[in-house]
Amino acid sequence: MFTKNNDVFDEVHLVCESEWSNDFFNQVLWDFYKLLFTRSKIRLLVFQVSKKNYKEYKNKLIEIIEKSKSCLKGDLFLFAIWHLDREPDGFIVEKYIKEGVK
Repeated sequence: MFTKNNDVFDEVHLVCESEWSNDFFNQVLWDFYKLLFTRSKIRLLVFQVSKKNYKEYKNKLIEIIEKSKSCLKGDLFLFAIWHLDREPDGFIVEKYIKEGVK
């Protein structure tokens, strides 16, 4: 989704990265870091996680957003998390808005 004026893309409304690997600290974070450098109204990360690691991984993503100088206060992130322990209704979608440097 984007806005185009006079053959120039002025706005990108949604940027998405997805990683289906169970390797959060190498594969998922690698894709997530790419989102940090985009300018978009919404940045979406799709990944999977077990109940055991759910809070730890989500908090790690939030910590990275808050520490990142590429992200501005008010930037919107969506996490579409396939919760392995909730099949068949496995997806949890959570919103996070950057608060500012902590």
